[in-house]
Amino acid sequence: MRPADANPATGALETAASGAERPLDMIPTDEAPSLLKISQEEIFLEHNSGIGLAKFSPSGDLIASYDDESILKVWSPDPSSIAPKLKNELDFTVNAMAWDRRHTHLLYLHDESGFIHTLNSNSNLMSRQLVSEKRYPWMQCMIASRVSSTLLTVCSTKPENTSDVSVRIWDAGANKTVASKRFSAAAEAKGVCAALNHNGNIAALAYSTGYVRLADLRTLETVATIKTKQRDVYSAEFSLDEDSLMVVTEVGGLTQWSLRKSSQMTAESTLGIGADEEGRAGVGADSRLDVDRVAFTPDRESVVVAPRDQCLVFNVDSAALTASTRRHKDLVSSVDVAADKSLSASEDGTIRVAWYRKV
Repeated sequence: MRPADANPATGALETAASGAERPLDMIPTDEAPSLLKISQEEIFLEHNSGIGLAKFSPSGDLIASYDDESILKVWSPDPSSIAPKLKNELDFTVNAMAWDRRHTHLLYLHDESGFIHTLNSNSNLMSRQLVSEKRYPWMQCMIASRVSSTLLTVCSTKPENTSDVSVRIWDAGANKTVASKRFSAAAEAKGVCAALNHNGNIAALAYSTGYVRLADLRTLETVATIKTKQRDVYSAEFSLDEDSLMVVTEVGGLTQWSLRKSSQMTAESTLGIGADEEGRAGVGADSRLDVDRVAFTPDRESVVVAPRDQCLVFNVDSAALTASTRRHKDLVSSVDVAADKSLSASEDGTIRVAWYRKV
């Protein structure tokens, strides 16, 4: 991303009532930035109907995929894998999915009635464990902590009304809610996404209005807010050193916000997904991004987006397009990334997996 002006007027940090910005843990990295190129690409015909959700396991060895006929599969894209292929015909509708990062054989499924189901991929046994508030039936996002068996869930009263959301921290190991809280935002908020920092201490809630709330994950108390004034924010992620927050808009705007230096915008760019320099003009409805079609690589050096029927890979620093996958026959509904590969699940029932090499 190109550096922002020295004194941007596009955003500002507001600290919590304590008056001091809370320090965030940092992860040092000496790895030089690099570009990703596709070394191999395969298409998989695991489903007979459109696929709504697909996620890599924490190791990237397995894929969990869920289709419009309520078929859930857990399978490996590696033909030499000895992992068993699982298939379950579910009697409930799944609207969110996440793998446990600590107990990597556990897959969490949130259904439309507010229950969280846990699938043991070793035994193919499933249990139902948590009921969310009936007042907030619509799941906006569900994220697993990288360091513990906890889940962050963000639910709303209606799919496109996130001015009032319920945020909950669930301890899967103890099968209990650790913290829950209602958060309010501007009435025009039509979506919300979330991100967790590496140590699982801080959660970022980014609203479509550009307002970002940073909350302590243990208590859900707000520690800071960022007013980006970006339109239609649909994805956010912490940088690898956790010194900044990266935000992606619906039409491919990519900005980076410092979490330590008055939270100013430090860089901005535009991903080439069809938007012109004037804003939204020329961006069709099927080209606009959402939280399920944006994924940052683990090193945060690249971002994979699927505005239409294929994945595009951009370098975060330069916003240069470095790779693109082959096209599906229909729109992409979900993307995900692992250490060296990405997946795209499509409404045509196919999943494409691309393996990458750094250059």
